[in-house]
Amino acid sequence: SLMMMRGHIQKILEVMGPDYSRAKEILFLESEVDKIYEAVNTHTSTITEVLRPPARQLVNVLGCIEEAVALLLPQLSKNNIEVYQQYDSPQDQVEGDPEQIQKVIFNLLNYFRGKMSGSQMDHIWIMTRNVHTDHSPAHIELKIKANGFIPTPQELSRIFDAPFTTKGDNVGGLRMSVTYGIVQNLQGDIRAVLEE
Repeated sequence: SLMMMRGHIQKILEVMGPDYSRAKEILFLESEVDKIYEAVNTHTSTITEVLRPPARQLVNVLGCIEEAVALLLPQLSKNNIEVYQQYDSPQDQVEGDPEQIQKVIFNLLNYFRGKMSGSQMDHIWIMTRNVHTDHSPAHIELKIKANGFIPTPQELSRIFDAPFTTKGDNVGGLRMSVTYGIVQNLQGDIRAVLEE
């Protein structure tokens, strides 16, 4: 396990002492093990979040949007991204889990932020629309669009696939797969489309 590896590294460092010529390399190894350990913990808690049955309560979707935007605002501003919001009704409410709804919105905004260049002023639009159905409770369509990048057809078709990542040439990453899982658990639907 990673914790055992970290323990062995600590013992090696104790035996070698600070003057050993390879201590620098061992410290680097320790740092890399710590990063892997953090990544595993993050992914484990993220996966646990998807597997957790959603709480069922009346949720103010606009409040979830506002909180997600507030959490990302420093990074969005740093990347020259402005967020515009347009709501069908200030009372947009659905039955669901507020933490999971906020996580979905946060992950989508963060995905766009990571894909935008930041070299010019980019924009993200967040819109809600009440969807009237015969079902109770109400349904809300949440639409998030951006002007800062154009995804390829492969990106669109695989954006929610778990094996892919936003790093390098890959696509959506674990967060987008988690987002898909949360939406499914909330009995919703999520799609990525390219608008002309």
